[in-house]
Amino acid sequence: MGTYHWLHLRAAGRTWNDAYGRLIDAPAATGTDIWGAFHGLFGLASNELLLVAYQDGSGPTADPTAAITDAGFEVVRVLPLVPTVRPQTFVPLTRPGLYVFRLFDVSTDDIDEVARLSAEAWIGFENDAGYAAQPQGLFAPADRTDRRGVMVLLTWYDGLQSWEASRGPSPETVALFRRRRELTTGTIAYATRLVDR
Repeated sequence: MGTYHWLHLRAAGRTWNDAYGRLIDAPAATGTDIWGAFHGLFGLASNELLLVAYQDGSGPTADPTAAITDAGFEVVRVLPLVPTVRPQTFVPLTRPGLYVFRLFDVSTDDIDEVARLSAEAWIGFENDAGYAAQPQGLFAPADRTDRRGVMVLLTWYDGLQSWEASRGPSPETVALFRRRRELTTGTIAYATRLVDR
């Protein structure tokens, strides 16, 4: 199983474009692939990006932040993660639309239950005819030795109307999400769009 890194990045200039161009043009010497890079609709500054990097562990790996800082980004926050129920394989994201990150503060003892509740809730959530949505990934801390950790959920929507409509799924789905919420002590969300490669 590979390791993912969720990174909150900030460029020195007014926008992230130049630094990101240098990053994707750099040689892939770190054994790191990009699952997706995301610019903000709400919650991020014009010079900030969220980046999810991936290392499959099959060869030599290096700290993925080295190439990122060389390109001109400051790493505001980095979370080493492993996937839970999704994604099951590494495939870079390409579908246009709205991508919403939600970070959950949880007890590491509850990670497996959060993943189970999510997978069960998604059956109704992503098959509702009233909107278009699909969870892309639910990640847990790569290191669970601390009592508390952060899980990262990424959900795709075809647009803001679907995000708004998805706030009222079926009662069964709502109940599962409510049980998941009871296991979290705090959340933060970022509304983003995928950066074209």
